[in-house]
Amino acid sequence: DFCQVCGDGGSLIGCPRCPIALHLNRKCAGVQNAKELMFCTHHNCAECGKNTSHAGGWLYRCNACPNAYCEDHLPPTARIINTNERMEKMNYFVHNGIYIHCD
Repeated sequence: DFCQVCGDGGSLIGCPRCPIALHLNRKCAGVQNAKELMFCTHHNCAECGKNTSHAGGWLYRCNACPNAYCEDHLPPTARIINTNERMEKMNYFVHNGIYIHCD
């Protein structure tokens, strides 16, 4: 396992909504206490903070980095990909988003 934000291993906690793992600190998880973690960075737009409901029902989650984007802030160079093999191996299938490569 590795942290979705910094890429390192070690002591990790899981996102309560998906199989993403994070270090429990302000830099990676944004909180110091596991009870405070409501979701990882894949559940809000990296630019405006909109969640799935406020983004019209869809977020574009990057397959290679911790960012997600609403349609208004989708990077122009983003490439849509059909699957996220890492997530599917963990039996996680996103129903309210699309995976992208944002670079």
